[in-house]
Amino acid sequence: MSGANRCTVVAILLSLPALMQAQVLRGTVADERDAPVAGVLVQLLDGDATVITRALTNERGEYRLMAPTAGTYRVRTQRIGFRPVSYGPFVLQPGADATQRLVLTGLPVRLSTVAVVGQNPCRSPGDSTAGTYLVWEQVRGALAGLQLTATGQGEAATTLLYERVVEPAGRIREQSSSIRAESMRQPWRSLSSDSLSRAGYVIAHEDGSMTYQAPDLDVLLSDLFLVDHCFRIAPTSDAARVGIAFEPTPARRRIAEIQGTLWVDRKSSELRSMEFRYANILRERAERAGGDMEFVRMTNSGWVISRWEIRMPLLERRVGRATSGVPGALPVSEVRVTGIKISGGELLLVRRGLDTLWARAPLLLAGTVVDSTSGRPVEGARVTLIGTSLTGVTNAAGRFTVADVLPGAYEVEVHSPSLDSIGAVHRSRVGFTDPTVSLQIRTPAARQLAGTVCERSGTALASASDRRGLIAGALNTRGDTIALR
Repeated sequence: MSGANRCTVVAILLSLPALMQAQVLRGTVADERDAPVAGVLVQLLDGDATVITRALTNERGEYRLMAPTAGTYRVRTQRIGFRPVSYGPFVLQPGADATQRLVLTGLPVRLSTVAVVGQNPCRSPGDSTAGTYLVWEQVRGALAGLQLTATGQGEAATTLLYERVVEPAGRIREQSSSIRAESMRQPWRSLSSDSLSRAGYVIAHEDGSMTYQAPDLDVLLSDLFLVDHCFRIAPTSDAARVGIAFEPTPARRRIAEIQGTLWVDRKSSELRSMEFRYANILRERAERAGGDMEFVRMTNSGWVISRWEIRMPLLERRVGRATSGVPGALPVSEVRVTGIKISGGELLLVRRGLDTLWARAPLLLAGTVVDSTSGRPVEGARVTLIGTSLTGVTNAAGRFTVADVLPGAYEVEVHSPSLDSIGAVHRSRVGFTDPTVSLQIRTPAARQLAGTVCERSGTALASASDRRGLIAGALNTRGDTIALR
């Protein structure tokens, strides 16, 4: 045995007594009716009220907390929709297990009374108004639950990941997607809160590229995030929700930062979504860059991020001609957005063993293709979403379906037997946001299209055997993807 191996064995043996001496507090959480409560955040606090460790109760209301040393501790529970409750003190003996049953007695949180009170000065949630602190308390509890769920407790997640490039007007230019099945984890990891506080959320590289950082759960729950941002109740016309807005402190105006809003359901106090955008960056980037995420509660009361997206603008600097008639004028430089790159994902399914804890409703684009003149259904038409590999074919009733379509603005291309006979296609733009709405595409027949084109060009279609036709296309500058007007 080598010296290095002997050291390793000795180190392991020395650590065994420490592991064997671990102090554990375990038990169950029940409500006033003695029913177990799942999804309760249970925190172990030391004498300074610092959180040492935490856990989520399972479906049987069970929790388990491991203390690093023996001593006196308190326990705090937080249930969404209720104020936190403290218990104890409890004395944990060296290497001993203690059992404690916790009964929830917290008062319900009533966010219906929370309202915007002017423009509050820059404050952290702890120093802000009572309404701001109340909302942040619920948000922080849900985020902590998300973090614990993401550490993996036997849940398996199936996720749809996608990359897109959309034009400034919103039409999808390119899209790719993949399905990932693995143990539950955070959908992405950002830099540490220390790094983001020091370097900012947008990092420029020597080759001119930019890296945009979206805050992960560890960052949102960090003390530095509270220090670097101001918090207040967000104004909204939606009576069903209340938001807590955050923005960088005045001291960080020279650092690339984020600002946004976390939205909570007023009635249930459940966390619903977060939207953010980037601040203190180039205006052309700030207008397009940002992200959002949505949160859902599973059947076991655990929390997950059900959808997330980050948008990154693609910029191009063009140098035009100098101002005409002005001697010595320099060429005009213009920065323009040529597209927006979007990276995101959709949670499809979460399972634990054979149990389904959450499943997304399938997104199915459905519609019909009809003749624009007669209104009759078109059979055998191929409907393709340009920029993707997604396609569908119409049946005898003219109906088609395209599965696993992400919400967005698409350009749809239709090939039909009639249009194929003259080498033509029909294109139209559609916005897909609601899978319950059926799309109708009206396409011209070959004879109608040929007649219209030839009349417009000042010629007449003599007969079906006439071989005259039309060439159509777009004019581009070499190396440019934007068509010239």
